[in-house]
Amino acid sequence: MVEPLFISKFFVTLDLVRRAESACYDGLVLTIDNPCVRNLTKYHNKKEYPSYSRRIIDNHGYGHLEKYLQGYDLGPLRPNGLPGSIRIRDLSATWEYLDWVRSKTKLPIIIKGVLTAEDGILAVNHGADAVIVSNHGGRGLDSVPATIEALPEVVRAIGDRVEVYMDGGIRNGIDVFKALALGAKAVFVGRQVLYGHAHSVSTDII
Repeated sequence: MVEPLFISKFFVTLDLVRRAESACYDGLVLTIDNPCVRNLTKYHNKKEYPSYSRRIIDNHGYGHLEKYLQGYDLGPLRPNGLPGSIRIRDLSATWEYLDWVRSKTKLPIIIKGVLTAEDGILAVNHGADAVIVSNHGGRGLDSVPATIEALPEVVRAIGDRVEVYMDGGIRNGIDVFKALALGAKAVFVGRQVLYGHAHSVSTDII
């Protein structure tokens, strides 16, 4: 007998995939290495987020996921995150879960959170169209390697089978060139954009 939780979590995923398709998204990004709630700056540094950055986070737009918490028996698929944001994480997801997602959409699937050659190969073998070498800014798990250190290993393992991207530690153009020289097809930035946005919001408030 199939457990209700198993059915529910797949319905949630399928609904999100269909929403992405109907919104004409160019691809889906699946994170593979961050299924658990992590301790953020609030816990590490014993500090609260500044009021302006919390306002950005609170209005980030996760509210539509509330319907899943109300409409499905999600059991241990608990919401987490800061107030105003709801993200559903599944502790039981495996590579077969990626196989299932691959079978339900023609959108490109990019796997984020790859830090080893082994995971890069597994991602490609299970249908990934690209991978992102990422440690989530070093906030997801203590003592993970820097992405610029993990990048060459992943590039060598995957070869030309799919494109390899990288995020984390990109602070200027020189960092971009380093990543490209080590085999990344492109890099992603986040912190600079968020800091700039937070600054503009705080300036508007003042």
